[in-house]
This record gives sequence, structure tokens and C-alpha cells, in this order.
Amino acid sequence: MAAALDALEGDYTLARWDPRTGTLLLAVSPMSSRTLYWHHSPQGTWFASSLALLFRFPSVPRIPSVVNIAAHITLMVLDPADTVFEQVRHVPQGSLLWAGPDGIHEGTIWRPDPSKRLRFRRNDDYVQAARELLDHAVRKRLQGARPPAVTVTGGLDSAGLAATAARLLGDTPLDTYTAVPADGSAAPISPTYYPDERSPVEELGTRYPSLRSHFCTSTELSAFEKDPTPLFLAGGRAVLTTSHLGWFDPLYKAVQAHGHSSVMVGTMGNFTLSFDEGLIFSDMLRRGRFLSFLRLFPQVMSYRGRRARDHLVPTIGRAWPEMRAVRRRILGRSSKEWKGRTYVRPDLIEQIDLEGLADRWGEEGIIANNADSRVQRAHFLHNQGTRQVETLTTLRAYYGLDLIDPLSDRALAEFCLAIPPEQYVIDGRSRSLARRVLADRLPPRLIDEPRRGQQNGHWFARLSQQKDIFAADLAQMEGIPLVAGILDLPKLKSLIDRWPADAQEAHARRLHYESVLSHAIQIGRFLRWVDGGNGT
Repeated sequence: MAAALDALEGDYTLARWDPRTGTLLLAVSPMSSRTLYWHHSPQGTWFASSLALLFRFPSVPRIPSVVNIAAHITLMVLDPADTVFEQVRHVPQGSLLWAGPDGIHEGTIWRPDPSKRLRFRRNDDYVQAARELLDHAVRKRLQGARPPAVTVTGGLDSAGLAATAARLLGDTPLDTYTAVPADGSAAPISPTYYPDERSPVEELGTRYPSLRSHFCTSTELSAFEKDPTPLFLAGGRAVLTTSHLGWFDPLYKAVQAHGHSSVMVGTMGNFTLSFDEGLIFSDMLRRGRFLSFLRLFPQVMSYRGRRARDHLVPTIGRAWPEMRAVRRRILGRSSKEWKGRTYVRPDLIEQIDLEGLADRWGEEGIIANNADSRVQRAHFLHNQGTRQVETLTTLRAYYGLDLIDPLSDRALAEFCLAIPPEQYVIDGRSRSLARRVLADRLPPRLIDEPRRGQQNGHWFARLSQQKDIFAADLAQMEGIPLVAGILDLPKLKSLIDRWPADAQEAHARRLHYESVLSHAIQIGRFLRWVDGGNGT
């Protein structure tokens, strides 16, 4: 069965009941944007396409998993099939499950394989092959009665998808949607980001007249930033990035208002076509490619507007994690980097042995201590990709939109994993493969832009509007044992007490405020919701 499903193309979930054997088969396609949740007990097996739907069955228990919630807060993925609830699992992408008289059996259809290798004689051969795969991936997703909407930025991934779709559709109109800051409120320009993506998107529209560009903005908080209960009701789980999602809320509402049922996104491009240099140079050092490193590292850093010496030590540290661990100990820091970003109670970390679990499931070993860029990307594509799919499931239910991502196409992902890592920096430019592949369809300005568009540039202003709400939430959470037993509430309160004076000060602490604090608050709100019995 696994072999037959492996040969089946498409983004699918499958459920098949065999009355002769009393066996249920559940399957999810490789690199899918969908999932299936399930619960099994001696009384039977229940399954649904979202947690919210699964919990409509009275027989399915709703018991929070302390271990998986702690991992979720820490941005770890332990077992990709686990959820934040005990006795409830899901079928990850590229997986299947049999449930029958002899119990449950979980199996694999396909996984990203970092051991595969693909080499061509000329650099241009990689470009041509990638173009064909990209065209095929987009073409497959344009087969509906109406073309999907496309979310577009000034970056390579989404702009490349819009350009590819426009070329394939000819004169057929294609609606694109871009989130931009309100007039006159652009975030300060930094060396690595530009503040407003309107201009490059307009230039893309000039090249392709069939593109109908829509620019969406709002200075107000979205409804779910103030009260995320509707997201909990839609997906049955916490969505951590509500502040970032609030930036895109006007965009998705515009897509809805214009009658679209699906929207094309480029979420997984960072791990496929437009993979950047972050791990490539550590990979080079680890493999002894010193001459290539000495030639390309300064070029790429210069292209990105960075000083090579500022990034040399971290790059060496990723190549030889043993040296990095020694350096962190000398500086008085934990050798476990995730401990610096978690807001789980320290006593709970010890009690559940989160450190041992991270080691057991490879999260620490792969993310922090492995310089092989292929291994890391394969890990992200499956493990972190599984969590991304869960978020898409919630958004699909909340907005009523089918989110499709051609850059998660299996054939494209396999190709991008198998080619030599140097192809991503071969000409001294970051994201070199994407720039060369898309040069036949994007304006030179977009191809040559070394910076990235600033998304949610006013994140601090959005969070500051919620500061008092956050403080009240934390005070209330102290009286909820489920929440207080997991979150390090005093540590979170200290972030409120030491609130940055302005956006510039906040920028240096963005990880702790936009990511960690915001994520922890959403987890706390979710646990409060579950504890209050509001899941029904």
C-alpha cells in the first residue's frame, strides 16, 4: 500500500475502510498542506481533518500534554505525530496509519532524504532543471475552475510564483495581494531589510499586465490578537504567531471579499528553491572545502551588506559545535541554546527531562549540532513542516481559504536537497539558485535586491497596544494551575516590567518579545481556554 501511495501525485488526505478485515487506513500525501488527526481506544478509532472537528466526538478526550506543550513553547518538534493533547495524534505528511482488530500501526510513505545526490556537468543545467520543476509545480496548482489568488511580496519566492502563474495563464487575470504598512508609517530602513514592498510588486505588475495587484494595510489590531478564541474554535489548537498573522489579516479578508476559495503562498521556499547561505558555509568548512569558503564567504557577506568578520565566529561554531559549546561555557551560557529562548518553568524542564527528550528526538542534535545543510533542511521540511501544516489547517478553517504552496512540491524539494549546496551561493550571491532560476521571469530589480522586505515592521507597536492586556492575562494565569504549572510566569512578567522604551530598543530584543513573549501568552490563553471547558 505504501508503494502505491508513493506513486500517487497530488496533495491529498485519504481514509479507506475495509469491511472484510475491519481495518481503517488513513494516509496523508508527501509534503502535503493537509493532515488528519486521530484518537484510538478499545472502543474504536476516531479521525478528522482538524482538532476542532475531532473534539466534536464526545469519546475523544481533551487532556493537555504537558511535555508537548513545553516543547511547543520552546519551538521544538519532538515526535512529529504528537499533538498538544494526550492520546491524540495526527498523520504527518508522507505517512499512513492502519487501525484494526490487532491495534494501530503507523508507517511511512516518503520522507525527505538528505543522502540522495544529483550532479550535472554545468551550472546552467541546475537552473534549467529547477525551472522545469517550478513550472510543473505551479501548473499542477492552476487546474481549478478559477485561478487562485496569490500572496505576493517583493521577495523571490512569492514574486516568482506570481510571475510563473502569469506566464502559464497568459491573458487570464490573476489577483495578487500584498500586505504593506500604512501610508507614512514605514519602519526604519535597516541594512538587511527595506520597509515597504509596494514598489517592487508594482514593478512586477508592470511586467505582467494580467496581474491585478491589491495592497492591504491596517493599523488596528485584528480581532484574534485581542481575543484568539475564534482561532481556537477554528483549529482546536494554539496559533503562536498571532501578531505576525495580524499583519496579514487584512490581506486574507480581501481575498475572501473578492470571492476566492484558494490562495497560493510560498511558505516553504526558504527550505527549497530559495535556501540561503545560513548553513552552506558551515557545511563547506565541515567538509574541508576551505578554498571555496575563502572565495565565496566574503563575497556573499558583502552582497548582503554584512561584515564578514562579524559572522565568521558563528559560522565556525555551526561547523564545529563542540567548539561553540566550549565558547558558550566560557561565556557563562548554557550549552543548550534552546534554554535561552524558553519560558517553561525550570523545575518542569527537569521534571519531564525536556533536555533528554530533545536529544532523543534529534532536535538538539540536528538543529544545533549538525553542520550538514541537507540534514537540517530535511528535518525542517518534515518536522517543522508538520507544525506549519497544522497552522495552515487552522487558517483554512478560520478564513475558509485553501492555502496551497507550490514550493513545497515533492519533486522540487527532492531536487533542492540533492544538488550540491554550493549552488545556493555559486556566484557570490545569497539565494543564488533562486536568483538564477527566476532571472527569466522577474524584473532585474527584484533579482538583484540583496535585502528582504520587512514584514510586520511595526510589530512592536502592535504588541505595545496589547501590553496592558498581556499584564492582565499573566495576572489571571497565576490562578490557573494548568497554566502556572507550565509557564515561567515571573520571567514573563519581567518582560512586561522591562518593556522597551521605543522601537529601536525593542529591535535588539525582538526574539524575546515578538516571538517568545507573544508565543507564551498565546499558549497561556489556549490553556486557559481548555481549562475553562470552552472547547465544546
